Amino acid sequence: MVEVLVALFIMTISLAGLIGMTATGMHATAYARHAAEASVCAEDKLEQLRIMAPANLASGTDHTDAKAFVTNAGAYTRTWTVTWNGTLATLTVSVSWSEDGQNHAITYRTMRSNS
Repeated sequence: MVEVLVALFIMTISLAGLIGMTATGMHATAYARHAAEASVCAEDKLEQLRIMAPANLASGTDHTDAKAFVTNAGAYTRTWTVTWNGTLATLTVSVSWSEDGQNHAITYRTMRSNS
């Protein structure tokens, strides 16, 4: 009888470890998915800013969903700034989101000329 109880105890500890590893894996997968979606949103805005006429370049903020569609209540907040230094503009796009009570952000930067 004691041997059965010891075996059940060991099996319970093993299952608890497996459940913990599964939960950690699920959180890591969710973060990776959100980071990839945020990267798509940032790259999308950078491409828009690269092809825009220099006179129309301006800083701003919007909210997007996972496919970079602008919505009023999107999961991602996208902020971009345009800073001119002579004829060169520094374009910075930051995409932030909240996950499990923590805030995360991805920032991309590039430069373009006014021509």
